[in-house]
Amino acid sequence: MTAAISRALYPHATVRAESFADTRLPEGHFDAAVGNVPFSSVTLHDPVHNPTKQSMHNHFIIKSLRLTRRSSSPASKLQRSTSPSPWRR
Repeated sequence: MTAAISRALYPHATVRAESFADTRLPEGHFDAAVGNVPFSSVTLHDPVHNPTKQSMHNHFIIKSLRLTRRSSSPASKLQRSTSPSPWRR
């Protein structure tokens, strides 16, 4: 439903209605990445974007940063409880 609404609002944009875990694109492919980051301690096998075996939550954040062009301004909504986090002090 969300993809259909996005396609209607932005007919010239490429809207992908797929699992982000299954997305296989080169790094820097996107101008922006918007999604609902899952909260899960499950670790997905992804030797390219998750070689350190982060939780699914952190893996999706890391992958979205790597697939977004460096010249863009990526954004993610995070909870204070993002854990385990490689960025936590």
